[in-house]
Amino acid sequence: MKLELNHDERIVRRGGSFARIAPHPFAVLEALVEAYPRVARRESIHSRLYEMRADGDEPDVRIVNVYVCHLRRDLKPLGLTVLSVWGQGYRLVETASDGEGIEVEKSRSQLVHADSDLRPAERMRMAELVSRGASVTTVARELGKPYRKIIAEMEQAGLLRVSA
Repeated sequence: MKLELNHDERIVRRGGSFARIAPHPFAVLEALVEAYPRVARRESIHSRLYEMRADGDEPDVRIVNVYVCHLRRDLKPLGLTVLSVWGQGYRLVETASDGEGIEVEKSRSQLVHADSDLRPAERMRMAELVSRGASVTTVARELGKPYRKIIAEMEQAGLLRVSA
């Protein structure tokens, strides 16, 4: 994954596309790029955002979730997203693409027939949640399955491509 970051103007470029990012989400992006392809811990991102506050009055660590939400919105046109890795932090990944930067959405029937460890009803529920734009974390929670298993299922179904 090739990205160009302009720190002065807070612009990220990928291919022929670019996005201007607000200051706090841009700091989150910098942490994700530095950690890439590993997970950036939420606490580390929070420390990076608020390390220079002399008054010690910093927001709760959950504010990082808000900045990640904004960053996901800004990165979507670039074919990138931020995955929540439950209990660990966040990871920058490429979204599944049809080769022209358009996210691929699989139909229920395509997901149902995927070679999978999930039961048919679980695959149907996963397809429904994905079609509604649910995050991997939400899908894992809804199905009561480990996050990594859902990631593997989504990769196998072509809904998510994780690049190293």
